[in-house]
Amino acid sequence: MKFCGHCSAPVSLVIPQGDNRHRYVCDKCDFIFYENPRIIAGTIPVFGSKVLLCKRAIEPR
Repeated sequence: MKFCGHCSAPVSLVIPQGDNRHRYVCDKCDFIFYENPRIIAGTIPVFGSKVLLCKRAIEPR
């Protein structure tokens, strides 16, 4: 990857602050490009006027 898809500026391969892996970061707008991003979804189940909650059986890694 050589250029930012948002602003067309050059990108650099650096470790962003708070991260532990090399990522392509735009030199101009600081957009971080993640390789192989995961798609997630969430729901809020409702029964009548109550919100239903559940407890995880296994903690996330």
